[in-house]
Amino acid sequence: MKAFSADILKYNCQAVQYIGELARYLVNAPPNADDDKLNIKYAFGNGLNKEIWAKFQVGVFWCFYVLRFFSFVIWIAIGLKMLELVRRIVLAFQS
Repeated sequence: MKAFSADILKYNCQAVQYIGELARYLVNAPPNADDDKLNIKYAFGNGLNKEIWAKFQVGVFWCFYVLRFFSFVIWIAIGLKMLELVRRIVLAFQS
């Protein structure tokens, strides 16, 4: 968890995927000097309870959209759609 913020900044990530306890670890981790520099707009995954979901969304990373999936099949379908959307956005900015 120590390198999370540094990696997000290094690779200019705007979306993260969480599975199970990852978000809980991030919410409960000690504050990092780089946390306020993060530009995470989307988080998606499954296995997140309501209390951690709220803290993750507005308390730590100010993530605007947290997509919670309850089924692995749904996660795959929506994840693939999101990847296609990101690809189209990147292509639009490149042209």
